[in-house]
Amino acid sequence: MAEAYIDTGLFIALVFDDDDNHTRAQEVFFKELIKRSKYRRLFTSDAVLIETASFIHSPGRRLRKQDAFRKVEQILNVIKVYRVEVLSLDESSLNDAVNLYKKYEGNKDFVDVINISLMRQKGIVRIASFDSKDYDDEKDITRVS
Repeated sequence: MAEAYIDTGLFIALVFDDDDNHTRAQEVFFKELIKRSKYRRLFTSDAVLIETASFIHSPGRRLRKQDAFRKVEQILNVIKVYRVEVLSLDESSLNDAVNLYKKYEGNKDFVDVINISLMRQKGIVRIASFDSKDYDDEKDITRVS
């Protein structure tokens, strides 16, 4: 059974019409991940949700709190409706992520090394992400987008 992992950028692009990747995010999520049923199971992580909500609520977004809440709520509804499984860090995956972060000497975002760790732990080899710099050089991971 094919599986795919969803990264922060895809969630952000889905709910912000003015995002450069909005149209592509809709195509990737609704056509490639959902409609074609190519991927029977979809995953994300608690770290991705935290990063996503933090980004949406950041002062740079200049959203009213209620508008930011609605955007996060949209993402939570997508996760619920499409049964995206939210993985949680355990001690083993956190230790692995810390070791990867040290290995890359900060050249990879910390949430991205958490994603890599969780994906490897679950045997997930595909990621829906617009973040090429942190995944394309991983031999065991292929980007869907």
